Amino acid sequence: RLSLESLLSRNESLPRVLAREERLKSLLQHPENSRLRGDANLYLVNVKDEADINAVYLLDKNGLTLASSNYAQPESSFVGNNYGYRPYFREAVKNGFGRFYGVGVTTGEPGYFLAAPIKDHGRAIGAVTAKINLNDFESAFVRSGDLVLLVDAYGVIFLTSVPQWKYHTLAPLHAEAKERLAASRQYDNVLQPALRVKLRLEDEPYSIRTALPGSPAQDYLIQSMNTGSLGWSIILLTQTKQERENALLAGVAAGFAM
Repeated sequence: RLSLESLLSRNESLPRVLAREERLKSLLQHPENSRLRGDANLYLVNVKDEADINAVYLLDKNGLTLASSNYAQPESSFVGNNYGYRPYFREAVKNGFGRFYGVGVTTGEPGYFLAAPIKDHGRAIGAVTAKINLNDFESAFVRSGDLVLLVDAYGVIFLTSVPQWKYHTLAPLHAEAKERLAASRQYDNVLQPALRVKLRLEDEPYSIRTALPGSPAQDYLIQSMNTGSLGWSIILLTQTKQERENALLAGVAAGFAM
């Protein structure tokens, strides 16, 4: 949990610092100026490389992308695309900062988005957004051998060490949740039906018997906890048989020590 929260907060200051960059503000004030656009694109490329993040881009007050670190990639460039419907942009302009996790509508690659407004005389004239890839964190789930799910506020599993469960929901979505997800295109074309496994978020650990994909049914202890600032939860599944074996081994070891 702590390592995830550390990863999420590591780049929180980046868009706030970029929002003070004069080259970005100048382009927002003069969006038709090709020289300013070129300067902004090159600046964002350097920021992306130095910060080692997925992408960074500049949106005008309506959410139209004016410059981006991937401007030179014709098939995946954000330039010219409008992301005004994305929650990170709307939150940045309205409340001073935006956070969001979702699948990229242009690239199809998921990421964690952080956005800060760029202001002129106290009024937001645009926003700068950094996109951070969490694939390495998910890969760490798989390498650890633990059964871990990261679930968003809607109950969508968006990072997991069980690939077959990714983008499934813990329970069927209500109509309002479906509408919000469709409006933000958070899981554009990848959202899956609810799991048949009856997992739920509880304050106290509980046990279930279920079969993982490709495995026979076993008993699992389920533990969950909140993490991050977007209403996410981590769910950990532990084989109770393994727990009993570990406890037995610990007891035997203690006996030998005595």
